[in-house]
Amino acid sequence: MIKLVRISKDYNDEFLAYKNEMIEADSSFDGCSCLEKYDDMNAWVDYCESLCSYETMEENCKLVPAYEYMLIDDSKHRLLGLFNARLELNDFLMKVGGHIGYSIRPSERKKGYAKFGLKLCITEYQKMGYEKVLLTCHEHNEASRRTIQSQGGYFDGTELFKGKDIVQRYWIPLKATIDGKEYIIKRFLGRGKGGYSYLAECNGVNVTFKKIHHEPCEYYSFGNKIEAEREDYSRIKNTGIRIPKMIYIDVDQEVVIKEYIDGITIKEMLNNGQDITKYIPQVKEMAEKCYSYGLNIDYYPTNFVIKDELLYYIDYECNLYSEEWNFENWGLETWKN
Repeated sequence: MIKLVRISKDYNDEFLAYKNEMIEADSSFDGCSCLEKYDDMNAWVDYCESLCSYETMEENCKLVPAYEYMLIDDSKHRLLGLFNARLELNDFLMKVGGHIGYSIRPSERKKGYAKFGLKLCITEYQKMGYEKVLLTCHEHNEASRRTIQSQGGYFDGTELFKGKDIVQRYWIPLKATIDGKEYIIKRFLGRGKGGYSYLAECNGVNVTFKKIHHEPCEYYSFGNKIEAEREDYSRIKNTGIRIPKMIYIDVDQEVVIKEYIDGITIKEMLNNGQDITKYIPQVKEMAEKCYSYGLNIDYYPTNFVIKDELLYYIDYECNLYSEEWNFENWGLETWKN
């Protein structure tokens, strides 16, 4: 079983093997709390434990408190990765370091452990009551960026590191207070052109929590994205097609709260090799209603969910009708296996 747990001297042999493997692979010891400087693993674990609070740190230590976690395969007594979870952010960490530093053992890479370990580490922050965590990566590090985005990290700008490297910053929300109500983020649902959507819970009710992003899109441009959500919702609602109810818009926080439609997307069905033929008449009916109001919606299959055999359009994006982008000339092709 794969677990994320606090470091233990029971894994001293694995820490040493991890260190040697990282050196042989010429890998950066990210999230390893200076493991590369230690030959005595007992001493290294003691050092890591001293970093848990300011009271136990060595005098003149300039680091912030942090927990060192290990991602392990418990059944094999195998160390897969190390995750350093910082409990607060100083100026450097706020700009380029972030809350979490991590590395995966070279022989265990490209197996999904970075994503899984990061997900578990983020859960620890949620248990500790954090509202959001900051993750960063170098602009050229595509693998790291994808790992962060897989957990719902939304872009928050760049910083210049050491005068030459561009570092990208991403926040992952864990909870938020909107209109006086607390929303707990349960999982990431997906990223669209306008925002990142999450499954959230408020007072025992599941909702979709959409955080607007401002990342550039090569083929589409928005004006005011948060106002576009409000306006597009109103236009689509007038057509009478099935869409989730808008519950609240927080303009200042750029968050949209809407009804959560619990079901499978057309895209997921296509990926699973399932037959979606019987839902084509429903999307065509939606399209005809939109055409009558001079609109196109985004017909890409990630935007459609099946609930109780009924098709719902779960995005709020719509545009003035054009024949090029209607369902028959564009959308239908994306609905094919």
